[in-house]
Amino acid sequence: MAAGSSNALLSLAQIPNKGRAFVAPRSIPPGQLLLSVLPYAAVPDCQHLSVVCSHCICRMPNLPDAEQTTIRCAECHVAHYCSYICREQDWNWQHDLECAFVKKLHHRPADVLGLEERNYSADRSSYVIDYTGLLMRVLVRRCRELQGELGDSAPYAISGNKNSSIATFTDVWAMISNADCFSIERLHEFERVARFLASFVEAKLFPLLPSNTTFLPAPSSSLGNSSKALISSLRELVCKEECNSFGLYTFDYKGPCHPRQPYGLALYTPAEIFNHSCIPTVGHVTRPYMGTNIDDERRKFLGSHAEMSFFSYSQLNEGDEATISYVDVSDESPDCGETGGNRRRILKDWLCFDCDCRRCEDDKRGLNSGGGKGPNHIICGLDGCRGFLVPRSLMNQGSDVAGVSVENNAWVCEACKRHH
Repeated sequence: MAAGSSNALLSLAQIPNKGRAFVAPRSIPPGQLLLSVLPYAAVPDCQHLSVVCSHCICRMPNLPDAEQTTIRCAECHVAHYCSYICREQDWNWQHDLECAFVKKLHHRPADVLGLEERNYSADRSSYVIDYTGLLMRVLVRRCRELQGELGDSAPYAISGNKNSSIATFTDVWAMISNADCFSIERLHEFERVARFLASFVEAKLFPLLPSNTTFLPAPSSSLGNSSKALISSLRELVCKEECNSFGLYTFDYKGPCHPRQPYGLALYTPAEIFNHSCIPTVGHVTRPYMGTNIDDERRKFLGSHAEMSFFSYSQLNEGDEATISYVDVSDESPDCGETGGNRRRILKDWLCFDCDCRRCEDDKRGLNSGGGKGPNHIICGLDGCRGFLVPRSLMNQGSDVAGVSVENNAWVCEACKRHH
């Protein structure tokens, strides 16, 4: 249920030094579904292109190459699909426009983004390719909105959508950018990405729209509707994406005793309003829309297998802020959990804010938070499992009604599937 409706389980508030935030409008018990959101745009990451459908974002069986049965685009050889239906729908709605540029992006990244010149690691280069691809899809969707093609028959919505409204580009543009907080090195990277995106927009999207269309808000009226204005606006959009996108994760590739493994990148609105805490009060899990499964081809649409559901981990009283974690904050995390300084450095370097949550403040003073070092009450921990606990109702297909809470501590580990 979307925030802002009369029965919303989250209220929008302004909090000093944070800005927009979600707060509880009334008492909310643990395990209650608060919000379910379909992605505005989503892409598989570079490492999983052949095992994640580029249209519905479902994870396909990770088989040896000789046994793979996925269907790939015959033009770019980058996008893969779980079915011919998904391939056809994707081509009709977005891939026809992005295909040639996706091919350039993945096969000639050094030429189009200058990644080798910047001596990026393979992982860093892959990430830049991932978020550039995501932004191409954001821009295609913006184009479709301007064309007026996002009615009930569009692949972004299906009959019975429980979200009260479909996100628009206006919602995306309202996201915070923190453009003044990024390092010079990252701003140079964003400039290169913006120039590539500008060439895509000018070649593929502008020809579909009337010449007087305002495609993106101009950061400065003095720039007018020039190419310079377009690049400047796109650079701002890159900043917004980098501050607000969500990684898609699973434990299916390496198993429950390893950290969550990424497989994609997506933008969800209004989920970006959730602020961070190293002891989050809200968790989230990615699942198929309304319980659709990998074999139900007729109900698939863009991003249908990447719906993100947010639920309360702990009791929320009226006025309490609902927070999620932007990084792995479990004690067992070698990168973030055990050392508060590492967590704060990652949040500062990549997301441009200083964390002052209770756990970080207690870390600085050498104190424990809430009777323990970290939020281990949300971690499975059985036999070394690093999975996060999820309400049982969200692990069962067909249980998607916001406001339904778990009973008798009915939680399930998202990784090993054991009950708690």
